Amino acid sequence: MSLATLTLTLLMLGPAPPAPCVRLLVRPQVMLSKGVITVEVHLADHPDHAVVMVAWTRDGIDDGRFFEEAPDMVVARTLRDQPAGAYHFTAAVFDAQGLRRGIAEADIRTAEEPDR
Repeated sequence: MSLATLTLTLLMLGPAPPAPCVRLLVRPQVMLSKGVITVEVHLADHPDHAVVMVAWTRDGIDDGRFFEEAPDMVVARTLRDQPAGAYHFTAAVFDAQGLRRGIAEADIRTAEEPDR
């Protein structure tokens, strides 16, 4: 294979998609009764990450949020005594100027909700 053919092939393939800047994991995935929710935000190692915000709703109503300044690569919180319900979590990471650098979402469903 010639250098020109190799170069053309690599250009056609393009760069690999970037890894997500932020990943969000919440447990449990199904909430049947009052209990504990574990929230983990995993960040890519990047010097621009200045603040992480996590916000959530329960059954469509704002239920809470927290902020972490100068976050480590993993930000974890335990939310105790949470009522059963359908939760939607959003995690966002911001730089020092307040520009959003990444966002991730995760859900906890009730037994009545279909699998997603």
